[in-house]
This record gives sequence, structure tokens and C-alpha cells, in this order.
Amino acid sequence: MELQQWLLVYQAITETTSAKERNYWMSTGVFLIANLLLLLVLAFLATTYSPWNGRWLKTTLGVIGLIICLFWLFTQRWTAREISHWESHLRGIEGQFAGSEFHRSSYRFHQGEQVCMPASSWKCSEWYPEVHKLSWCGRIGPQAIIGFLSLLFLLGWVALAVANILASSGTLI
Repeated sequence: MELQQWLLVYQAITETTSAKERNYWMSTGVFLIANLLLLLVLAFLATTYSPWNGRWLKTTLGVIGLIICLFWLFTQRWTAREISHWESHLRGIEGQFAGSEFHRSSYRFHQGEQVCMPASSWKCSEWYPEVHKLSWCGRIGPQAIIGFLSLLFLLGWVALAVANILASSGTLI
């Protein structure tokens, strides 16, 4: 392949990868907003109905929340796999170019390895490269928080649905 063709392939894969990354965070936001809207409806039901009235509405909200959270978990997992797949293609293509280290050094940086970042420190009127390392909290923090939040919502909706089903059958007073 000629250099121009490699660059076109690289650009296309970069655009695909960034679209997948945007899709990941956009779907996270959409599912979070959907859960919060369900919580608002649940709060409205809790203030307008007595504990014995509207149980089937609360159970239905719990089941809807459960379904939303399951879709959220599956979407996160699927999109994260797609992102890592396309990023591996980018790292492979960068191996064809001499001196291109955009995605390979980003990958090493996110894996916790040390990466030299040129022109990162101004000393004695000159730029000196420094070694930076991302902490474990910075590497896994955002994905862990989003994963924990989706699991927390899932468990909450399951608890709501089960509690209302048990209460309506008379086993829970």
C-alpha cells in the first residue's frame, strides 16, 4: 500500500474509534437520565399514593428499571469491546509508520506503563521530556464508577420490584 492509502485507512479507523467512544459515553448518559426519570416518577408515586395503593405501579417501575439497567450493562460491555477492537487496529496500523506513537503510547499510558512525553517540562529555557505514569485510580476510575452505578441501579430496581411483589402477596407487612 502507498502512504496515502495507509493514511486514509488510519483516518477512517480513527473516526470509527472516536465514534464508538462517543457512543459509549452518550449511551451511559442516556441510561443514567432514564433511571433518574424513573426515580422521579417513583418519588411522585411515593408522595401521592399511600403504601398500599399503587403497588402495581411501583412494581412496574421496578421491572422497567430492571430492563433499562440490563440494557445498560449489555450496551456498556458491547461498546467497550468494540472500542478495544478498533483501538487495536489503530495500534497495528501505527506499527507501519516510523515514529508514530499516538495510540500506542496512549495505550501504554492507560495500562500504567511509563511514557515519555516530550516538551512537558520547561527548565533552563528548554523543554525536557518527563516520564508520566497514570495511577490505577485514574486508569480504571471512570469505567469502575459507571459500572458500579449501573449495578447499583440494577440492584435497587430489583429490590423495589421484589419488595412490592412480596408486599402485595401479604408475606411482607
